[in-house]
Amino acid sequence: MRHVLDEGLWLFERNLLLLKEIKAEDIPLQISLNVAEFWVQVHDVAYDFMNLGSARRIDNYIGNFINSHENQFDEKWEAYMRIRVSMDIRRPLKKGTLRKGVLANG
Repeated sequence: MRHVLDEGLWLFERNLLLLKEIKAEDIPLQISLNVAEFWVQVHDVAYDFMNLGSARRIDNYIGNFINSHENQFDEKWEAYMRIRVSMDIRRPLKKGTLRKGVLANG
């Protein structure tokens, strides 16, 4: 169960299944299930922007930054960034590409 909660984004018959750990004293009807955590792959990022600062700016553009894949920014070059973001599922996904200024200026 820990893996399911930590790794997140589970689908059942192509529908998002949101899970949240609750404590014994929690009231289930008062638990908010409006936020989902996603692993996002960001492709075609220039080598100079393959760093944690850029990952944070990208994720904050998409949703809220949580973390990035460990060892992603070591000396080897990766084809994409893998970053984790939390998003309000009541809002539509952003389409299109990032502006260059998002990476450079935040």
